[in-house]
Amino acid sequence: MKCEKHNNEFERIPKHSYRQKLGGCKLCDIDNKTGDKNGAWQRGKTVVFNRLRNSIDSWLYDSYQFYDNKCIITNSNQDLIIHHFIKSFKDIVEETVNEFGYSYEIVRKEIGEFETNGIKSTLLKDLENSIRRKHYAIGYGVPLNKKIHNEFHSKYGRVNNSIDQLIEFAKEKRIDLKFENGKLIQIN
Repeated sequence: MKCEKHNNEFERIPKHSYRQKLGGCKLCDIDNKTGDKNGAWQRGKTVVFNRLRNSIDSWLYDSYQFYDNKCIITNSNQDLIIHHFIKSFKDIVEETVNEFGYSYEIVRKEIGEFETNGIKSTLLKDLENSIRRKHYAIGYGVPLNKKIHNEFHSKYGRVNNSIDQLIEFAKEKRIDLKFENGKLIQIN
């Protein structure tokens, strides 16, 4: 058979197939599952989060320095990731986008234009600066070994994480932590 949309040949689709209901080839299937046609679509938030993550590079660097480039639980300096233990990156971005009164669609469009022509809009610069300032105002993140970080999020999820969860998690690893003067400290 020939797909009218993509002008390519494809095999006949069994009558009980999901694609048979939509019609078309495998490319049509992909088209019907991407973007706002996908049930998991979040109005372009992933693009926004990925782009704005670059705006906190200085905070990430300073967080590593603040904790001597060592995992707070293993003391290793291998495979480190900065963990947002006071407020998640996602929460900071969502709060900032809402404060600016923009939709994710508008921010995503600005990112697309920046990636196309290399000129950063005032909106994008302001969002990045605000997100960076908020990170510093909240406090440094804590370095965790990537495996430990994934283990933590497997247990506690990725939203509404707290200092208490991290202290409890460390205790399960036989590490006692306390939060004092804006810093997590090992006490054993």
